[in-house]
Amino acid sequence: MRRMLNSKWVLAMAVLATATIQVRAQDAVRVRSGTVSVESPVSLSGGAFQIAGTRGFSYTGGAEGGTSEADCAPCVGGATISLTTQLRGTYFGTATYQGKDYELDSSNGSGSFTFTSPAFVLPETTPGEEVVIEQPFELTDSSLTLPNGVQVPVEGGGVATARFSTFEDAGQTFYFLEEITFTFEK
Repeated sequence: MRRMLNSKWVLAMAVLATATIQVRAQDAVRVRSGTVSVESPVSLSGGAFQIAGTRGFSYTGGAEGGTSEADCAPCVGGATISLTTQLRGTYFGTATYQGKDYELDSSNGSGSFTFTSPAFVLPETTPGEEVVIEQPFELTDSSLTLPNGVQVPVEGGGVATARFSTFEDAGQTFYFLEEITFTFEK
């Protein structure tokens, strides 16, 4: 009898956890405007946010550190890369959610934003030229955790614009990422 009760309890908890995940997905904030900018190296510079969306959400601030597939330093002309970038860890600045303002700092702000973008081939170009690449992006597996512990799931998409500088060495063209700006449009 006791073993059966434990099994029913585990099943009930699993159903409850699934329902919580579904509610969380339905309650996601949709970012509708603004930008997020990252500079190279992304691991040191992190990102600068100025975004706004549904459910009374906005965030102006930054994220410390991250990674970007475009930050290959240097990339070779003809290589296949993407602008996919992940910013995770400490977030700082001002977030507004459902009409309430929150100040985030190193002691209470965290999150993870993943900007997913399709792969493309770096074009051959004349060394010394600046190259600008535009690609669509979508936020995937992204959230901001507020100081009160509430984790706000975030979604959205738009256009990523990357700026690369180029140089030649031993007859090959190399690319260095200067910056990526993610502009929300949806």
